[in-house]
Amino acid sequence: ERADAAAQAAVASARVRAALDPARLGARGRAWEAIGLGLPDDPRRLREALALDLDGVGLDVARRRILVGPELLPDGDFRVEGQDDAASTVLLATGVRPDEVLVAHELVHLRQLERTGVDTLAETTEATLSRAARREGEANLVGMLYLFAAMGLQHDVVEHGLSPGDVLGGRLVPQGAQAGGDLVAALLDFVYRDGFSWARERLKGGGVSGLAKAVDAAEGTREIVEPARSTRAPAPAPDPDPEAPGGFVVVDRDVVGHRGIVALVAAATGKDNLALIAADGWLGDTLFRLESPDRPTSEGRTVWVTHWSGAEAARDFEYGLERAVAARCGADAMTRDAGDPERLSCSAGGLAFALERRAAKVTLKVVPAAPEG
Repeated sequence: ERADAAAQAAVASARVRAALDPARLGARGRAWEAIGLGLPDDPRRLREALALDLDGVGLDVARRRILVGPELLPDGDFRVEGQDDAASTVLLATGVRPDEVLVAHELVHLRQLERTGVDTLAETTEATLSRAARREGEANLVGMLYLFAAMGLQHDVVEHGLSPGDVLGGRLVPQGAQAGGDLVAALLDFVYRDGFSWARERLKGGGVSGLAKAVDAAEGTREIVEPARSTRAPAPAPDPDPEAPGGFVVVDRDVVGHRGIVALVAAATGKDNLALIAADGWLGDTLFRLESPDRPTSEGRTVWVTHWSGAEAARDFEYGLERAVAARCGADAMTRDAGDPERLSCSAGGLAFALERRAAKVTLKVVPAAPEG
């Protein structure tokens, strides 16, 4: 169905609202900001970027239809206007109209929806990123194979380092994933770049049917970049709601996940290797946001409970998170409690941070700081 940019944006926003209540999404943004994972609007921005997908095309999940912008698939695609015309060059070389590849990409998303019956946008951040990376990887791989089939170059797509950003002027990757510089761009880069590399390896190992089964499997974000480590200890039981002051209730629960932890520590410290070490051994987490309907949202509490494969993995995460929190409080600002050496704390910007490690569990609590005096 033809739909201009405004209509596609409206469909994408409705899709985001259907997947997660806007009030929860707002509370999640405040929890992300509290622990240092981006800005309050980043959860919404990430989900809307995933819902919009590629420029000019989109998927209407509710009505099971593909949306195509009025500027795509014009009659002029069939006229060769000159050697320097990019669209004509693609058509002459492959027999494929450039916009067809984008439509093929969305057709794969429609097929994924038919296979599973569930949207890419899941309740938690971990599940959404994992599902999105697998689905975008498959959609871009199929689109690129379709593009190069006429030239017999499918082997090059599968075997060599060609990526979606290398073809069609980067149209198979959203502009937001190429912008860089913030959390949403980093997570979109994971979805589109790492997801494609993962899909290519799954196709090589299991063919088309094996790839489809892997795409629909319920694995996590760590397995996207470390498929050889797909087996790990079982996830812990769900964390109980934390104790709350009178009138406060849990307004959102999220799972930040392996990739979210990598993004948080890397952004705060500027050290990608430290971020990967900090996230290694992740088994599960729950990010709670507690607020009261009778008080400003700025008085809300955030509790992040994380579980690790062992005490060493917990210490590695604690160190990475301590560096991230200390960057907000000032150099060497986190101090250990005299009566509890496994508890670190500091204050900054009107917030009090408390970081605790107990065996293979690490908890971060962020609450309004007590007024001085």
